[in-house]
Amino acid sequence: MITADASVSHVPQRELPIGFNPFYWALGVTAFCALPLTLLALGFDFSTRTAPLTPENVAGLSTRDLAEAAHLALRGSYSHTLLEWSATAAAMFLCLMAFLQYRLNGDISLPVIGVALVCAGAMDAFHTFAADRLIPAVADNQDLIPFTWAICRLFNATIQLVGVGIVLTSFRDEGKQIGNGVLAVISGVFILAAYSIVSYCANTSTLPQTTFPGSSITRPFDIYPLVPFAILGLVVYPLYLRRYRNVFSTMLLISIIPNVATQLYMAFGSSALHDSAFNIAHGLKAFS
Repeated sequence: MITADASVSHVPQRELPIGFNPFYWALGVTAFCALPLTLLALGFDFSTRTAPLTPENVAGLSTRDLAEAAHLALRGSYSHTLLEWSATAAAMFLCLMAFLQYRLNGDISLPVIGVALVCAGAMDAFHTFAADRLIPAVADNQDLIPFTWAICRLFNATIQLVGVGIVLTSFRDEGKQIGNGVLAVISGVFILAAYSIVSYCANTSTLPQTTFPGSSITRPFDIYPLVPFAILGLVVYPLYLRRYRNVFSTMLLISIIPNVATQLYMAFGSSALHDSAFNIAHGLKAFS
């Protein structure tokens, strides 16, 4: 049973280790997020170029050449899958580490937030499955991928708000019980919701237009997740950091920087699937 049966005054308080400077970490993460923008200005190309399959292109090709042409046509899907699965694997690994750290120091917040992150990772996994047609889909990928991406980002921020909110509520209630059953039910509900949302979108023949090339805001749907991320970064994570002043809580707050950068690259830079800003945003999401 995972319980927070001690009062707030008995919650483990751990200072940051000697040599760990949050300001330098935040500065370094900000520079890392800005680096792709600088490289783009210098002419670097992060896009995944593909060669579409057409009847004219494949006419007369041997079986081997046809297989090569198919791989070239699917390069964008391959890179998208690798980037998305990297984020999913990172969330799962972090959840595992959170539970291990909880066993070491009894910090109840770690498994709660770990479960929130793995639920967000599950949303990314379902998004990937739908894009790769591992979940049956009728929607065209040109619409499905950007629309479900925006929903996933909104879901990811929301589930983190819920996870940290549960922890902060337990503080307010002087050590409210948080059991294994509660965590299992909450995670099950959110994973089921994630699958249902992606499955519904994948099987909807007409999805809203999400990409507007030539506009100042190329993907307006990607503006919406900035709202919950702003609430997390300005209110929720700082409150959590006050209670648990450790490396985990500090880096959780700093992770808002690449999360916001991810949305900015998509909302203002990406105008097509697998273009430079698209791939940069996916990479920064895994980094965050």
